[in-house]
Amino acid sequence: MPVYTHQQVGWALRWGPGAGAAAALAIAWSDPAARPGGTAAAVLFVLIAALFSSLTVEVDHEGVLAWFGPLRGILWRRLPAAEIRSVQVVRNRWYYGWGFRRVPSGWMFNVSGLDAVEFELTGSRRFRIGTDDPQGLQRAVQEMTSVAR
Repeated sequence: MPVYTHQQVGWALRWGPGAGAAAALAIAWSDPAARPGGTAAAVLFVLIAALFSSLTVEVDHEGVLAWFGPLRGILWRRLPAAEIRSVQVVRNRWYYGWGFRRVPSGWMFNVSGLDAVEFELTGSRRFRIGTDDPQGLQRAVQEMTSVAR
């Protein structure tokens, strides 16, 4: 059972692809030759919005679980408690962007903003989770894993 659960909505990742889908549909329905491509583009934009418009983080005794979108199991990452060596609040650079991506220190999940929590894992690996509640996430991880810092 989770001791900490937090979902952050990425409004830009919801509205941006939504506007793209509307534009693609407008083009598709204004020109019959563009209908298949425009409809396919609109569907792609809607899928992007659905998959990347929110990031949910749960902390329990087993570790940290983070996933994008409404469904657990499509794009997710589990950080086992036994592998977490340290956890600290960090600030992402603006050009790190949103989504899941490689950043200079390791990998990152982020849907909005610049605040994040960086996990140092065994083997000198690092993973960042963007959040609008960095202190709450850090505190929950420290309490559940007894990690200093």
